[in-house]
Amino acid sequence: MEQARRNYRSVAQRLVLASVGMLAAVLLLISMAMSVIAERQSRERIVASVAEKAQSVANSIDAFDATARALVERAFGPFKESFDPAPVLDEASGKLTSFGVALNADRGRGPGLPVRGLNSPPLPGKPPTPPAPAPGPPMPPWPQARSMLGVRCCLASPT
Repeated sequence: MEQARRNYRSVAQRLVLASVGMLAAVLLLISMAMSVIAERQSRERIVASVAEKAQSVANSIDAFDATARALVERAFGPFKESFDPAPVLDEASGKLTSFGVALNADRGRGPGLPVRGLNSPPLPGKPPTPPAPAPGPPMPPWPQARSMLGVRCCLASPT
């Protein structure tokens, strides 16, 4: 009888050990699969984040480039108007003239192209530029400056 109990215990122990071992193996396989899936998702998120940042930098550079192009195109108009549409090249002296002024004159010995400002006379054949608008009302002094709600500004006076 004692022999049967030992066999029974040993079968029960083997069954428990086998079931614990299989449970541990299943849990290990599940945890490994979950870690692989989590690692893939993490890498995909990192790649997406880096791609978004790179796109953001590219968009910023494109915006800067578009702004620079617009400024250059805007400034080119007045610059272009300061030159004769058909400059004249004197092949004997090698001078290029625009509106009768030498463009390639030595600045140390002779006059070059005059700088055109707001008060410059109009170019030949061009309508005069309209005068600039008058400035607006002067800003109030510091102590009298008020916010939109009529509350006194909390900034200290600069004096």
